[in-house]
Amino acid sequence: MKRTKPVFQTALPQYVGLPRETEIREGRGQYLCSDEEGLNEEQQLVFDLVVKQGKSVFFTGPAGTGKSVLLRKIIRSLATKHLGESNRVGVTASTGLAAYNIGGTTLHRFAGIGLGQAPTTKLIRDVQKDKFKLRRWLDVRVLIVDEISMIDSILFDKLNTIARAVRGIALPFGGIQLVLSGDFFQLPPVRKGADDGSPKFCFESKTWSSAIQQAIGLTQIYRQRDPEFTRMLNQIREGRLSPDTIEKFRKLHRPLADNGAEATELFPLRQEADRANSKRLQNINGVAYSYCAKDGGIIKNPDTRKMLLSDCIASEFLTLKEGAQVMLIQNVDNTLVNGSQGRIIGFANIHSFLHNRWDYDDSHASIAPPGAFEKTMDECLPLYPVVRFAMQDGSTRVHFCQPVEWAVKRWVPDPWAVGGWVDEKLATRIQVPLLLAWALSIHKAQGQTLHRVKVDLDRVFETGQTYVALSRTRSMEGLQVLNFHPSKVTAHPKVKAFYESMSKRSGK
Repeated sequence: MKRTKPVFQTALPQYVGLPRETEIREGRGQYLCSDEEGLNEEQQLVFDLVVKQGKSVFFTGPAGTGKSVLLRKIIRSLATKHLGESNRVGVTASTGLAAYNIGGTTLHRFAGIGLGQAPTTKLIRDVQKDKFKLRRWLDVRVLIVDEISMIDSILFDKLNTIARAVRGIALPFGGIQLVLSGDFFQLPPVRKGADDGSPKFCFESKTWSSAIQQAIGLTQIYRQRDPEFTRMLNQIREGRLSPDTIEKFRKLHRPLADNGAEATELFPLRQEADRANSKRLQNINGVAYSYCAKDGGIIKNPDTRKMLLSDCIASEFLTLKEGAQVMLIQNVDNTLVNGSQGRIIGFANIHSFLHNRWDYDDSHASIAPPGAFEKTMDECLPLYPVVRFAMQDGSTRVHFCQPVEWAVKRWVPDPWAVGGWVDEKLATRIQVPLLLAWALSIHKAQGQTLHRVKVDLDRVFETGQTYVALSRTRSMEGLQVLNFHPSKVTAHPKVKAFYESMSKRSGK
């Protein structure tokens, strides 16, 4: 029986995600030891409850409290705990981008329910008739869901019913351990259908109280080092602003100092961000370089392959020009990571990149051309963007952005392989790992740490949007806020009540 493993993994070994089985063997348990290092008291409590005690846990906290870092440590440790049985741990998130950031897949795809809008009885039959979907539900022991705030109560109850039915166990989620992470003060679930227009939060579900054994709020902030900025953001998060905080946010209307990278402008709607990026690109006079992703894999049906790759963060088509502001969408190392921003300073092949100097803006243009033999060799090599990235410490770093691979994989039994299993690539995408980054949607920015952000609050319309947008930076120095008004700072009353009840139960 084949076991599905629908998880995006970049081809580079530096990517932080669910570790490959061979990487775990080489360390022989080192992940578990190292993952406990550097945890504060709150994070250690969550880690112990999940990894050592096997409890179903929801952990939350303001932006910058290290939820994603903690979740990655938990994922790696659970992978070690279930060594050789990677199908025991389901790594998922509510959105494709959030899933990519933790090396997982979307919750909908893991569950095998499509959009999840069909009647529950039909979804159960669909799972039971598909041997791969059924095997996934039967094998999983721990289900991880990041950005749980965007999963509504209806879907959460459906998943509970499906799990109990297909596993034949009457316990919540059929006895599966749940690890849920997210912040309900951030973006709410997408509203669907003809209802009263109010979000149906996951914690309102019939299943929540019986399925979650422990709820823990993280409080120690890592993203923002400025205590004053942290205090201001906490007020934004909870929708309770002091006159002093209002005045300080209004002063952030000023333009940001130029450090070589423009601030990323955040928009409530993706279409607005796409239009802004396209307009800025058109305004650049220069040669346009277009990159069409090369899709492959053992799945040959184009519709099926397209469906499998629908959550891939890499664009199918990408057009870039020298001078364009871009964002990296893969981790290269500890300093050049997914979300790093920079500007394209030229295009090169691997040979011309290595033989020219790129430490000054125009230095590569003044370098003498290569000899006749070298030039002929260069003409056979494709050109890719060279990007100067702005680092958090104020320095810059030049990187040659060659295409990399993302893949949807599954485990396949192989008696000749070490451990008896090999990865089989169902669908792959090879593309330059960049996105235009003059503008992003607030939805796409959720979970990202951006060095410089510009946001016009006249455009926000949803609870949580202002908080998500303003909390993307580490400091006020990297934040420009236009049209700040207290009326744009809103927290949903249901969310406020939920967190107040959490605080009372925890004694905080």
